Amino acid sequence: MRHNIGISVALCLFCAALCGVTGSPAYAVSAMTVVDENTPMLYIEPLSDLPNSGAAAGWTAAVYNTAQDNGKGDSHNGNHSGNWQSGVYGVGYGDADDFTLIDHSDNSTLSVYTRSAFTVANAASIQAMSLEVNYDDGYVAWINGVEVARSATMAAKAVAWNTAAGDHENTAAPERIDISAFAGQLVNGQNTLAIGVWNSSGTSSDMSLRPRLTLYDGPYVAPPVHTYLTWQGDPGTTMTVNYQTGDPAGTSVVHYDTVSHGGVLAAYPLTANGSAHQISGLSAYVTRNIHWVQLTGLTPGQTYYFVAGDGTTAVSREMKFRTPPNGDSAIRFVVGGDMDINQTVGMLHRQAARQNPMFAWMTGDLAIDNGDLTNW
Repeated sequence: MRHNIGISVALCLFCAALCGVTGSPAYAVSAMTVVDENTPMLYIEPLSDLPNSGAAAGWTAAVYNTAQDNGKGDSHNGNHSGNWQSGVYGVGYGDADDFTLIDHSDNSTLSVYTRSAFTVANAASIQAMSLEVNYDDGYVAWINGVEVARSATMAAKAVAWNTAAGDHENTAAPERIDISAFAGQLVNGQNTLAIGVWNSSGTSSDMSLRPRLTLYDGPYVAPPVHTYLTWQGDPGTTMTVNYQTGDPAGTSVVHYDTVSHGGVLAAYPLTANGSAHQISGLSAYVTRNIHWVQLTGLTPGQTYYFVAGDGTTAVSREMKFRTPPNGDSAIRFVVGGDMDINQTVGMLHRQAARQNPMFAWMTGDLAIDNGDLTNW
């Protein structure tokens, strides 16, 4: 998949994971991610509605006594009590990308309920919220007992513990939903994000739930979905920053310098503008816009720090890359291909990054996973 950027995607792909990420997220407004991977949560694989059939969504309340559900869950999980268990996101089984594993030995997992508490110091200051979810097969999310989002695979009706979801496989990029309309549900102090994940059938071979909830004190600014680097010219003096957004972004721009500024946009003295293209053919709830910005006049053998995005419609964390040196200096690089989306591949990428490579050479099979464009 080239989009008029020459053969460089096939030859030399710089990944942000290999080049390094520094500093904290840079946003036009302040952002706070309160739920993410590895966030502590409580979970249960229910065997009935909780707390009962008369209040099937009662378990989503801001304040909820989980002890009333003792023994109502599948006892194959956790401490085998059938009670709510302690874990971290993601949760699921069968696809090697979850940290809390659900026991599926009985081949009858219909749903898993989760609850995660987070604190907001000043609820009135929160103007926007976004929820990003990787899931298989369907989910519904509540904040303080109020439904804020559900996947297209969940019918628009009240859900029960044994509701069947439509089919949906986990994808590389999460589904992102702007839930700013529900910012008024937040309260000062402790709040609760409750998310249930449902299978298409109890015998499904996999299940996954990996949410990210972010709060903003101004209008929502989406970070790029992916950021990666390619070459079109002399690799010692040029670099092309490619990044993707779910929504159309007004300006394709990169802010950069030879020293770190921690992601503060105004501090970067150098900027470069580029262009964008929207990928057609994706599903109704997944869009993708590819931006590419070429940096020129770079110094060989120099480390550059950059932020991708205009700070209004999209902006990344500060990342960095190093241009190759001039002359006959030795360089180190890694080679790979046939990419997949699972925890093992992520571990492999991190191990490759520890080798401090100058670049990564992608040999192919990168663009589409199993013919599903949503995995690009």
